[in-house]
Amino acid sequence: MLPRLLEAERGERTANGKVKRNAVVNSFATLIDEMYGGNDDTVIANHPRPRSY
Repeated sequence: MLPRLLEAERGERTANGKVKRNAVVNSFATLIDEMYGGNDDTVIANHPRPRSY
């Protein structure tokens, strides 16, 4: 859960309501780091991802 709604004015949503992931990550970077830890870059980089077909 986020502490506020995502806003198009802040660049977090497009005009038609789609979420802009990079903008959301930038807006809530501190919160995300608190939730998942700031040192998880290695874990994320090595996480197996499903193949896209």
